[in-house]
Amino acid sequence: MNREKTSLTILVAALAAVLATGCNGSDKAGQDDSGSLSEADKPAELVIHSDSGDSVESFDERFGNAIRSKFPHYTITYIETGQGTSKSELFAAGQTIDINFDTIGYFMNSMVKNDLQFDMSGMIKKENIDLSLLDAAAVEGMKQISGGGMWGIPVTNEKLVLLYNKDLFDQFGIPYPRDGATWEELIELGKQLTRNDNGRQIVGLYAELGHLLRTNQYSLGLVDPDTLKPSFSTNELWKQLIDTAFVKPAAANGYQEFMRNERGAVLPAKSNFIKDRNLAMYIGLTSTVFTSADQMDGLNWEIATMPELKELPGIGSQPYPVYFSVTKTSQNKEAAMKVIKYLISEEFQLAISRKGNVPALTTDTVVNAFAQDSAYKDKNWPAVFAQKPAPIPMKTLYDGNAESEIRAVIPKVALGETDMNTAIRTADENANKNIAEAKR
Repeated sequence: MNREKTSLTILVAALAAVLATGCNGSDKAGQDDSGSLSEADKPAELVIHSDSGDSVESFDERFGNAIRSKFPHYTITYIETGQGTSKSELFAAGQTIDINFDTIGYFMNSMVKNDLQFDMSGMIKKENIDLSLLDAAAVEGMKQISGGGMWGIPVTNEKLVLLYNKDLFDQFGIPYPRDGATWEELIELGKQLTRNDNGRQIVGLYAELGHLLRTNQYSLGLVDPDTLKPSFSTNELWKQLIDTAFVKPAAANGYQEFMRNERGAVLPAKSNFIKDRNLAMYIGLTSTVFTSADQMDGLNWEIATMPELKELPGIGSQPYPVYFSVTKTSQNKEAAMKVIKYLISEEFQLAISRKGNVPALTTDTVVNAFAQDSAYKDKNWPAVFAQKPAPIPMKTLYDGNAESEIRAVIPKVALGETDMNTAIRTADENANKNIAEAKR
């Protein structure tokens, strides 16, 4: 009898242990077979930085709120760059950065100059991330910068498109620009639209200077990556690009007078299209209409593809992606990678696409949803995705030094104040001086 009681006691204890294990052991969400938290569910503190100047409010709206909702066990701190919070100042204060995000235009100076680059290839493989689903040109551009590795993953994107004022076209009885139009077609439309309307000077066409140089369809790099010298004098396509995009549009009667009288001897600006509404066609980033929505009330606008070069049919601008990167110095690389993986998930990419942020993910579901939750859902948004992106050229630490000098001379060529050869030579010489100074 005692033996039977003992056996029953052991059986009850064993059953209780099994039940306890089933309720509290390896089946518990977030724990592995050893009973410890899985890597994805361990608490972590992640510090995020960017040289973009993005405010805390903007970061939270675009990324931060979604990250915190998805990873409530992560403490996410975004540090806005500014006085006292540049990367060099943060490093001097002993502050570690776990994730960096910046556009391709800032990437070299933000990441490489500060020696933060870290090849994420192994982590990408471990997380089973399929890079082929992301914008191919943006991925290849980063592989090129990274010497075959991946120092960053594109999360959002930008492209150049054509915005046009339908009211000005209607007023003067001129047909709207078509998708797939060439530069020559738009330059001719611009001539017809550049006119004085009862004392109000209208100009036809302007391409946003900085972004067109950085994302040009010829895939021209600003600085030769081998010699670290500006490429303006060594590649004749620079002259062709400047002539097509800036000089010929400004040759329309009244355009140069507009530049002198209303713009102080510089080219038109985005504000002329959005606010003053004396610019009929503006080539700018897709984000323009969303970042300037408060100024666009009453503007009767539409969108079309970026004008194409005759020798490069179907080719649009280079992409202008925002890359998120796990940094070399991060002590929480696994958690940082989990965040970035989420940011390129269909869940997140669909949400940002619906708001009007160009997604890096290129699935039909994500692309077809673009801007459908915005006030402009009925616009010609397929134009954003209609062209094949131009390849991204190799970037260098000194692209900004060269860009500032070519930007300075282009308005003078457009105004006829200097000839193309002199302008190119001047930009080349000044850029060389800037680069030499930067190296010191």
